[in-house]
Amino acid sequence: MKYHVEFDKNAQKEFLKLDTPIRKQILLWLNKNIEGCENPRWTGKGLTAEKSGLWRYRVGKYRLICDIHDDYALVLVIKAGKRETIYEG
Repeated sequence: MKYHVEFDKNAQKEFLKLDTPIRKQILLWLNKNIEGCENPRWTGKGLTAEKSGLWRYRVGKYRLICDIHDDYALVLVIKAGKRETIYEG
């Protein structure tokens, strides 16, 4: 089963606030490593505590917090931003 990536509404807003070169870097990384892959967990890291069940992907200084839906072969990006602020809230 090949997975695809989508951004939820809030993550899309956060993503669009990033500088254009950073957005391009993240999109290239997602297309290369996640889009169309068989196992999206191979390059991520599972989160713990209150964020248990979510996955983190690192792209340079930036992080993507994602929810993986195996039933739909979907990786849903729910947060995007710098490491310093991504885990707040």
